[in-house]
Amino acid sequence: MVNYKTIYKCRGCGTTSYKRLMERQASGAWQPTGPYQCTGCRNVFATLRAWWGEPKRPTDFQPSQMPG
Repeated sequence: MVNYKTIYKCRGCGTTSYKRLMERQASGAWQPTGPYQCTGCRNVFATLRAWWGEPKRPTDFQPSQMPG
């Protein structure tokens, strides 16, 4: 069994799949609206880059200081 790894995953939950949000037009046809939705955490992103971008780091994080 081959185990593939990808960098393309949700920055929030790590899920590797998303879907386009759709809406029904007046004609009855379905059409993509533009945004994308993570299939794991259900967060909505304007672009795919926003979906798989670097995870947000806490702003209050301070590296520990080595005594010495």
